[in-house]
Amino acid sequence: MVTMGPLPPTQTEPTTRSSRLWPVAVVAVVAMVLTTVVIFKCANTPKELLQEGKELLKEGKELVKDGMNALAEAFKTNVQYTTVITGAISSLQSNPKLVVLTAEIDAVVKRSASTEKLWIYWGTTTVEMRTKGNKVQFYIPLDDIGTHSFRYNSEHKTLTILTHPPRLDEEFVDVQSDPSKIEMMTSNGWAKFDKWSGAPMREDARRELRGEVLRSAKHPAQHELLMLKAKENAKEHLTRLLGPVFAESLNPETKIEIEFLP
Repeated sequence: MVTMGPLPPTQTEPTTRSSRLWPVAVVAVVAMVLTTVVIFKCANTPKELLQEGKELLKEGKELVKDGMNALAEAFKTNVQYTTVITGAISSLQSNPKLVVLTAEIDAVVKRSASTEKLWIYWGTTTVEMRTKGNKVQFYIPLDDIGTHSFRYNSEHKTLTILTHPPRLDEEFVDVQSDPSKIEMMTSNGWAKFDKWSGAPMREDARRELRGEVLRSAKHPAQHELLMLKAKENAKEHLTRLLGPVFAESLNPETKIEIEFLP
């Protein structure tokens, strides 16, 4: 009978360190090769591709910029102002007139105000406004002209037209609104503020401008000169307007004369 003793332990083949690292080495080599190829390819990229890349980058920047502007515009406060002007005819008047003269008037408006309170003199504020190119007109009323306004003298061969003398049209006064033709001078008192002293007086001067223009046109010396010119123009206008009307019915030698009623 044969007895068998325990089998000797199985001896395994020792594993070496190098056998475990060879896959890593292969991967490293492949990575180096690929990196070299990529670097080589990039180094030899044509200029056209580089240019296209730059253009794409530029377009990308523009898109980002446009997007930021659109975003800023979306959050921007938008205020719209609407002005509505309405008007209506309040009245119509039949007032036939023949304008024979338009004159320009230079007007000066002066205002001053002194203040004294608690026995203290607070100064004097003076405002002076000078305007050029204000306009007034003289006219002849036509509402009462009829057959009684014409007188014919066959002996002297004259046709006399009777009419009222020119009048200053107080309904029409064109006050100057052009800032370049308006001079405004203000001198405030030593203890006065312009907001409560000079500014209100300037507004008063503007309101008084129309009346001052009329007063200047009515001044005796100036009014006389304006009336002389208005009458001269009236005779010329009436003769030119009515002459052709009577040309066929009157003798060609007939003279037309204008006579102003008292």
